[in-house]
Amino acid sequence: MTRSTWSLLACVGWGMSWLAVGQALLVEMTTCTQGDTDTWLTSLLLGVPLAVVALLLLGLARRHARPTRWLALPHALLLPPTVLLVARYASLSTLHGVPLCDIATGSAGFATAPPDWWNRWWAPVQATVLTAVAAMVYAYWHRPRRDDRRR
Repeated sequence: MTRSTWSLLACVGWGMSWLAVGQALLVEMTTCTQGDTDTWLTSLLLGVPLAVVALLLLGLARRHARPTRWLALPHALLLPPTVLLVARYASLSTLHGVPLCDIATGSAGFATAPPDWWNRWWAPVQATVLTAVAAMVYAYWHRPRRDDRRR
């Protein structure tokens, strides 16, 4: 494969990673009508596979497309607020069992409906995705030592 092909794969991977992280940040854009958790479920069913494909493309292209590392810069804006959001959900939903809509709206109006089984898993899955994306950003920006480059 040529260098431009690797760069294209990396560019597509970076774009997909922005979408994967960004969609996790947008889950609270919901009305939570009667405890509706579709935005969180969508972020799991669409965002996580999107992140996996993005990370695979970036991992494959990393050795050949290091100049595309500048495309990781939007993650400097996306990752911090997303990490804070996921940490809040990990604390309240995963550890304490609070329904997702109660966390999003700040009210306990949805506490009467039992949360779906996957609600407690939303934050740990998203945290895993965010960690993997952060590791990939680091891998693109990390300069290998001379000893590592000879291998």
